[in-house]
Amino acid sequence: MSATYGRNCGQEDGNATSDLARRCDGHTACIYMLTGDIAGANSRSCRGDLVAQWQCGDGQTHAAALSAGAAPGDRLLLSCREFPGAGK
Repeated sequence: MSATYGRNCGQEDGNATSDLARRCDGHTACIYMLTGDIAGANSRSCRGDLVAQWQCGDGQTHAAALSAGAAPGDRLLLSCREFPGAGK
């Protein structure tokens, strides 16, 4: 499991990993909300992105992202379940 906020702004890879793990590890689905603690001052100086990767019980690696401009309160759905619809 890994998460990075603001990679597009030069932030260190994995800077949101411990927060993501604390809130989502062990769940088959989790809505991860970006907080001001993670976004910090960076959110005012650069419109950061949020990228998360995780593995499910089947060993497959999954990824989800919020584009540049992600701000505190924005949410990212992490899931080990398949959802039908667009993008499949």
